[in-house]
Amino acid sequence: MNPFRAISDLFSNVKFGITLLTLLFIYMTVGSAGIVYPIHPNLFHPDAWTHAMLRQWRPFELTEFEWFHWWPFIALMSLIAANITWTTLRRIPFRPVNFGVWMIHSGILTLIAGSLWYFSTKVEGDAPVSRREVLLEITSSDGASKGVGTILASPGNQTQIQVGAELWTVQVASIDPNWKMQTADALGESAYSIMLMVEGPRQKFIRQVIAGRPDLAEDLLFTGNVQKPVERAVKAKGTAIVEPLFMARVEYASQHWFYLKNDLQKSWALYVRKPGDTAWTERPINGLPFYNDYISDRGHIFFAAVDEPIDPIDVSIPAVAANDPFPNITFSATGYLRYAVEQSRIARGLADSPLNPSMRVRIESATGIIRDFTLAAFDPRARTSEGDLICFRFVDSAAMLAQRTHEAQVQFTLEGVGDILVDLSAKPGADGFIPIGPVERGYGLKLDGAQDDIVLSGGEVSVAIVDMKTPHGEFRRWIFNDPALNRDMNASDNPDPRSAPLSMAPELGARYLPGIGRIPITLIAGPDPAQLTAVLAITNEIQVRPLAVGQPLVVSEGTTLRVLEYFPRAVQEVRPVVVPLNQRVKDVGERSSMARIGTSDGETKWLLYHDYVFDRPEDVLRGRLFQPTRIHLADGSEAEILFSRRRLPLPSAVALETFMLTAHVGGFTGETSTIRDYTSQLRFGEPDGKWSAPQAVSVNQPIEHDGLWFFQAQWDPPDAGQDGLPASAGLNFTVLGVGTRKGVWLQLTGAILAAIGMCYAFYVKPVIKRRAIEKSKNAAQIRPHSASALTVLLMLSAVFCIGNRNASAQDISASANTQSVATREVALMSQGGAITSDAITSG
Repeated sequence: MNPFRAISDLFSNVKFGITLLTLLFIYMTVGSAGIVYPIHPNLFHPDAWTHAMLRQWRPFELTEFEWFHWWPFIALMSLIAANITWTTLRRIPFRPVNFGVWMIHSGILTLIAGSLWYFSTKVEGDAPVSRREVLLEITSSDGASKGVGTILASPGNQTQIQVGAELWTVQVASIDPNWKMQTADALGESAYSIMLMVEGPRQKFIRQVIAGRPDLAEDLLFTGNVQKPVERAVKAKGTAIVEPLFMARVEYASQHWFYLKNDLQKSWALYVRKPGDTAWTERPINGLPFYNDYISDRGHIFFAAVDEPIDPIDVSIPAVAANDPFPNITFSATGYLRYAVEQSRIARGLADSPLNPSMRVRIESATGIIRDFTLAAFDPRARTSEGDLICFRFVDSAAMLAQRTHEAQVQFTLEGVGDILVDLSAKPGADGFIPIGPVERGYGLKLDGAQDDIVLSGGEVSVAIVDMKTPHGEFRRWIFNDPALNRDMNASDNPDPRSAPLSMAPELGARYLPGIGRIPITLIAGPDPAQLTAVLAITNEIQVRPLAVGQPLVVSEGTTLRVLEYFPRAVQEVRPVVVPLNQRVKDVGERSSMARIGTSDGETKWLLYHDYVFDRPEDVLRGRLFQPTRIHLADGSEAEILFSRRRLPLPSAVALETFMLTAHVGGFTGETSTIRDYTSQLRFGEPDGKWSAPQAVSVNQPIEHDGLWFFQAQWDPPDAGQDGLPASAGLNFTVLGVGTRKGVWLQLTGAILAAIGMCYAFYVKPVIKRRAIEKSKNAAQIRPHSASALTVLLMLSAVFCIGNRNASAQDISASANTQSVATREVALMSQGGAITSDAITSG
């Protein structure tokens, strides 16, 4: 058999085409909707079936975009295109009745070609564009030096600028995106106002700068008055600017990059630079997974389940850019976590590790409530639990242990009497004062408040604030654990920490001795680092009990305390914790991903994923992470690395003029449902260095510029502030979706052609066929009469020929043949044949 004929028959076979379409339908369904399969022997059990995305399983690790670019899909589409083409050419004649089918098939092929063009060139990502940045220029007092800097307009961002011997600190204190101007030429108009907190070598003040109106900049001064903490410099000093050496100017914050979407096509990237540099160099990470966890050792993460799969990876990340700072060093990704968070945990240090008493404690109640606390005695932020329920302290002597096991005291030294120890919880006398020494001496105190272990820049202090009664009169004394810090003042005053110590009763020295304080449970380590003591102040009676690791301690009825771990020389270990599936936020994307990256002969660390790559802390957008990681290399040097996604340069810079939020009736309430539309007014950089006119981009109104389409993707919502950041009114930046749309017109042409072909096939083709049938019926009604007349004519001719004696034998034979043909024609027509009268006439 001819193989070419066999292939031709196969590709023109309708059943083969239907088979290909069925396989394509199954492939597309599995890729888009996933699969459902049983996991329980009883198929009718409520939990017998589960849903999963096959393309996300470990053997595949494909996004939906990648699934539809995989070779099986390309092969199926190629076979279908070949089948449609050859079947059309071989089996469907090109005539009017089949024009619809030809158009449908041509439209499908055009659509396939357009889709191939579209998806093979498809690029999609997002670009964050901040509204403004502030350019700073500072001149030193002597005029010999100048310092410049920039800071992104985002509440909480700050920078420091060294100008000669002077240090300036500038922070974005607040932003009002809709500040109403008060000047006569722009009364009531909205403007973008930025408040800068400036701390210079001479004074601290606030500088207000306004976008587009540098002439309206002015300073605000601190008054020290609680009722009116600041006032305008123009009122206090008669001038709007009190520090002319400090210049601040608001400019556009242009964006030059857009970041590829990982859920379209995996575009992981590692960014590297030398410590101290500001520019990053990109290294693509090809082959890093997206949906599943991959670790080579359970010890690399905390709280790993016993059945946590050990599935190591080793993805090479070589240098590809010519300006890579480490051209001869290849990094590797040896672990990946889809959804994890960093957690710090104490661990046992080495014998020569510094003393760092730390413990993990569990509180269990009769109702089954369990709470775990991690406490570190030397860390002011970690030695007291949330809610001030438990505190952990270390003492290095028996005297300190005794002090920490009773109420706070003040040790006085009175001339002629000596040392006097006064318990601050003692019962006061009739006058409300606790006596100090002999009553006849006339000394007493009344506790106003106490605070232990206050963290200051120079260390920690504890203080008791008491009202003193002496023979000299009454006053207030701040008594510290360091007597050199004591201050005396009138009861209505506050002490000036910069003033020299003052004593209104110099004959009465005082020192504060902190006790158990107001914490219900105090845990103490020492003086032997292995010794643990619990001090309970839950009832009126203070209880002191020894404590051992692992043994429960009853602190009240139905409540026990247990020390799970205690390390005198603890070290802090930071590792990822995999978040359980039922606790994960839906559609969080790759934001909670982590990768373990390092070098084979150097250091390896887990890296947090970053949405965007910022060069400096001053450039960070609000709510976005910027935490570069330093790792040691084999040659002893260090590298700074950051885990993110690939970025591509924009054809021209993009700047944000304004961002407008359109709400439904009633205004924006904080809920997304109250928002009607988001609109960004964009400017694009032009070749002459200027900015284009503003162009509006909203959710459903994208615009095209330099071959890329821009659309609204995210925005900057208001927030109350957290982690030390001030509150924000929002509207300070926008996030634009950026992508290409090549081949769309070809796709549209194919779809239109196929639609026209369908209309032709469903509406025009039936008309053509109906007319053909009617024409055939009309012809069939005329043919019998014509045939009968023709038969009579032929018979008469035959008779005439026979009767003509001079007729030749050839003429007679021709007449006989003609009569025979006519007879057959009549017979066919009587049977409903399709021979036309034209055919008969020609016959």
